[in-house]
Parts: sequence; structure tokens; C-alpha cells
Amino acid sequence: MFRDLLKDWVREIFASFEAGTNNAGGSILTDPLGSWSPELYGFIIGVMQNVVMPVAFVLLALFFVLALYRATLKVDGAGGGSLFSVQVVFKTLIKLALCIAVVELSLDIMTAIFDVSAHLIQGMQGLNAEYRISSVAYTETMQSIDRMTVGQQIGMLINVAIIRIAIWILFGLVNIVIIIRFLEIYIRLALAPIALATLAEEETSSIGKNYFKSFAAVCLHGVLILLMLMFFPLIINAELIKIHGAGYLYVLVMYAVLLVIGVFSTNKLAKSICNAH
Repeated sequence: MFRDLLKDWVREIFASFEAGTNNAGGSILTDPLGSWSPELYGFIIGVMQNVVMPVAFVLLALFFVLALYRATLKVDGAGGGSLFSVQVVFKTLIKLALCIAVVELSLDIMTAIFDVSAHLIQGMQGLNAEYRISSVAYTETMQSIDRMTVGQQIGMLINVAIIRIAIWILFGLVNIVIIIRFLEIYIRLALAPIALATLAEEETSSIGKNYFKSFAAVCLHGVLILLMLMFFPLIINAELIKIHGAGYLYVLVMYAVLLVIGVFSTNKLAKSICNAH
């Protein structure tokens, strides 16, 4: 009885670790922007279109008035001239039209940035199928269980129970990081029109530019999480081939801890790569 229960728990531990590394956190990283949480996504789009978008257009109107005022001062300072005046006003109108288009298409622009990261993730997951955790240590562990006495099986059962809980908590933390990434994407998506409206004014354009970089960093965060998850089967295959028996389970926990530390560091790394603040 103890042997069968012990084998079942070891099998679950191995399967959970393989799912967390080889399958890269399940399907959540590859979910389309609107399908991860359709209800929340619909609410975010409603906030963007009905609350944030009108404010963005008010800002554009203020920036346009300010731009026309500066254009008038520029024309007066240059001594007037109909051709010069038309050029200045025309450039101002073109800039306004472009900014209006950017604000109106803010959802499409942000979705396109997200789709680039999703494409990278899907491509890497296709390669990930070629790299699986070696079954050598798992087989050795199962064989060692068959050779144990009842007392040894009870002792190992207690140890495996602790390891099972530890791995469950650690991979739960990884999933929390992935979920927080999606929530951050939704929040940034809702406020995108206001941030992009600042591109119309030279003094505030840095806000919109940094918003683009920050959103790209959040999307890239998912790519780096996947890379971190894909590293571990390769590392484990190289390091654990020498380990036999129950020792494999403890090394799984050690690598799971390192996995969590690595996943938590990917957010900072993504911002560094995109030069986002």
C-alpha cells in the first residue's frame, strides 16, 4: 500500500515538474489577448473606448490649440508670408491627423505589439517539443522504491509529501507571475489612448514613447519567462543523469527554486532590454 501511494506521488511530482518546464507553464503564455479572460478583456475595451478615449481626444484638442498658437507665433516671427503660413498650418494639421489616427487605432497598435511576442512564444514552444526531461532518474527512483522495506517506504513517503507541497507552491508562484503579466497588459491596454495622445506635443511626447517601450517590455516578459522555463529541462538532463534514486526528487526542488528566482528576474531583464522605465 505504501509503495503504490509512494509511486503515485513520485509520478505526480515528476509529471508536475515536466509540465511546468517542458510545457512552459501550460497554455496561458500562448493565449490570445482577448481569450485569456474574455469578460475582463471586454470590460477593459469598454473602459478604453467609453472612458479613456474621450479624455484622449480632449488632450489632443488642447495640444492642437497649443500647436496652432505656436504656429501663429512662428509665422509672425518670420514676417508672415502666405506660402510659409500655409506650410506651417499644413504641417500642424498633418501632425494632428496622424495623432488622431494613432489614438483611434491604439487597440490595434497594442494588439500588434502583443502578437509579435505571442508569435515568438509559439515558435519557441514548437522547438520545445524536442527537449524533454530524461526519464533515467525517474526510472531509477521507481526501481529503488521496489527495493525498500516498509519502514523505508514510510520515511520516503513523508519526504515525498513535503517535496510535493514545495513543488506545488513553487510552480504556483510561477503561474502567479504569468497571471500578473496578463493583468498588467490589460491595464496598460486600457490607458493606451491617453498615453499615445501625448505624442502630439513635443514636451510630453516622451510619455507616449516610454509607454510604447513599457508595453513592449511587458509583452517581452512572457518571451523571457518561456525561455527561462525551457532552460531547465536542458540543465536537468545534463546535471541529473548522474543522480539515482530518491536524490532526484530533492534536486527537482532545488531546480524549481532556481526556476522561480529566474522567472521573477525576467521582468527587470525585459525592461532593461526595451530601455523602459
